[in-house]
Amino acid sequence: MRKGMERVKLEVWHNLAWSRYKAGVFSALASLATGRGDIVHITQIALTDSQRAALSDTRTEQIPYPHEILYRSHYDEISRLQLYRDVARRAWQTEADITFIAGVDRPEYWIQAVILALRGRKRAVFFDSTRLDKPPSLMRHLAKRLFFSLVPWTLSYGERARANAISLGVSPNRALLRPQAAYLPPDYDLREIPRLRQERRDPATQTVLYVGRLSPEKRVDVLIEGFAEYQASYPAANLRIVGAGPEEKRLRHLAQASGAGDALHFVGSLQDDALVDEYLGADVLVLPSHSEPWGLVVNEALHYGCPVIVSDRCGCVPELVEGAPCGLVIPSGDPVAVARALALAQTRFADRETVAQACLATIGPYSAEAAARKIIDAADLITDASSEA
Repeated sequence: MRKGMERVKLEVWHNLAWSRYKAGVFSALASLATGRGDIVHITQIALTDSQRAALSDTRTEQIPYPHEILYRSHYDEISRLQLYRDVARRAWQTEADITFIAGVDRPEYWIQAVILALRGRKRAVFFDSTRLDKPPSLMRHLAKRLFFSLVPWTLSYGERARANAISLGVSPNRALLRPQAAYLPPDYDLREIPRLRQERRDPATQTVLYVGRLSPEKRVDVLIEGFAEYQASYPAANLRIVGAGPEEKRLRHLAQASGAGDALHFVGSLQDDALVDEYLGADVLVLPSHSEPWGLVVNEALHYGCPVIVSDRCGCVPELVEGAPCGLVIPSGDPVAVARALALAQTRFADRETVAQACLATIGPYSAEAAARKIIDAADLITDASSEA
């Protein structure tokens, strides 16, 4: 706990304003901070980026927490020189007691780290990279070690990212955890989920769901190949692919050549009630990614009682999938493993109501309020450590 009743000003940086799951965390953070007399301000660099713009619309009037958006445009359209100047100026001028930097992988984050270190300002960074994200690189390893010499506190989604931070030189007692939290609509009621899933049950078929970008690291091609093999033995199964991205054309060709025919559906990008309907109607979600720091769609699926099949390279595996009664882990890049897991899921997850209860129990601790509380707790630890130094 922080000492005394001093008022603490927290400054949190994030790259994009239109990220609804972060909006829930930031709203809860603002509420918690206000309740204890602290001040929190969220600085967001841009509205969105071109890749995410196709996945959801941008409605900044719905942002309920204290915030500032530096550029009302796509992140990738911003002049780099102007961005670096603005970030540097704000880092020199900030009077925040603690600044939470958005990440480690962009030049503007380094600018903040260097200037805040030179000024002796308290600072931490959100760090969600695991050792499975990218091929090993000595230069990347050394660069991150240097960054953490400038920013000694990290907050990570899960144990894989935390372990990575420690391997890069962060002290274990300064490598902190925070839960990943999905966006939930205001009318979400977990008590209704088992009933809603049971009502949507169709014993004549099995609906497999993918939600996410159609990009190379997601390995949707592996899912299509594995599903086609599975569907040859279970012709009533169908696969619904929700999302958009640069791989769509290639994946559609692959689907046509797979032999799965009309059992494969490219649904496009969905949000709000339409996406909720997909989760409620699915028998299982599959996330086959080769690189995935966490896997937010796993949180979303579990919140709607939908069990999951997840690649072993996804960051959320230790916390949400391994050993859970509502999840299966498969090796990345293996279509045969996908087919086998789908066959196992058909029996293991047959009792939709019971499985839904297990999903809700698993995901229960991963709320926006819990994530916000961990940021507040981190601020207290940083404040106390500075006081004792």
